[in-house]
Amino acid sequence: MTAMPRKWFRPLIVIAAAVCVLLVLALCIPDKREFFIHLVLVLLGGLIALCVHELGHTVCGFAAGLRFKEFTVAFLTIDTDGEKLRVRENTSWANVGGLVLFIPATDNVQEMTSKWQLLAAGGPLFSILFGSAAMLLADLSTYPGYLMQAAGFISLAVFLLSVVPHFPGCGYSDGAVVWLLHRGGRRAERYLCSVLLLPWLYGAATPARWPTRLIRQAEQLIAPANHPLQSLAECMEEAGLRVLLYYYNMAAGKRERAAELLRPIVVYRRKAAPAAPALEGIDSLYATHQVLWGGAASAAELQTIAGRISRREPMYPRFQAAWLTWQRNWPEARMALAEAEEIYDRLLKPFGYSVVEHEFLEEIRRRIQHSSREFDRTPTGQQA
Repeated sequence: MTAMPRKWFRPLIVIAAAVCVLLVLALCIPDKREFFIHLVLVLLGGLIALCVHELGHTVCGFAAGLRFKEFTVAFLTIDTDGEKLRVRENTSWANVGGLVLFIPATDNVQEMTSKWQLLAAGGPLFSILFGSAAMLLADLSTYPGYLMQAAGFISLAVFLLSVVPHFPGCGYSDGAVVWLLHRGGRRAERYLCSVLLLPWLYGAATPARWPTRLIRQAEQLIAPANHPLQSLAECMEEAGLRVLLYYYNMAAGKRERAAELLRPIVVYRRKAAPAAPALEGIDSLYATHQVLWGGAASAAELQTIAGRISRREPMYPRFQAAWLTWQRNWPEARMALAEAEEIYDRLLKPFGYSVVEHEFLEEIRRRIQHSSREFDRTPTGQQA
């Protein structure tokens, strides 16, 4: 049995197909008609509940004076392209449950606290208000009433899930963000500094143009180089800042300092959190760096790190290409490099930090080309 082509396995196609199948079943099986129609209404009610939740974030984001970037629910995305709004299809399953992006209007951490609290609180607030009203007012004897009842019930469930605080390791919930910012302190500053810097990471500006004041603040908020990280929560809280600082230092030519920033997370993951998938990208980045430019990692340590990097890691081909050059497996290194270059062109090229990723690929290409010249110079045609 062949797998469904990726171009068809999109939220819009799958949701529309599910609704059509249920409606056909309702027509073909009269005895189960009500059951299948109610399933359709529950599915639509879930979409309404998600839309209401993300709409709450959106309204409160505008009220806080933040700059709108994106609104996504299910198969629909509304975003900004420069000064214009675009409506397009969402093809990412990761964002089906809803995504709202706003860009901070200031780079001042203190000024951002109340604004980001309002943004985070908006979703749960709209969910509980809509859910309560729908549950009280809906008439179950009609299909529209059943739809509203389903949407209301799911909205209340979304409210509960979003306000229960959960923290790094499974992502910040809305409730966790509000609670964290309300308490303040170093953890809150670290979180907000990440919020302020992330638009720069995913913007077109190269790391050399990132705001120096925020970079200095980020350096002060992470643990000192001689201080090992003590918990998975601490690793997750610092991971974003450390990756940002890594790209910044790499672009500035400070390769040794860049590697030092990632090493504490790699060391902690080896000792205490080998199965933390959210940190796997840092393993991949660190191992690629060490293979290409050397540093503190020994051959045995590199073998250990390489063994725990999954092929599902988004930048695995880049790591694999570097790793294969280290093993002097040039034919497979070429194939991995071609795949890494395709990912670079498709996903990374628009972003400013891609100058560092391009440096990786250029170094891998240089090594492969150097191996070819060495091969050509050997009299027997054997690899040097």
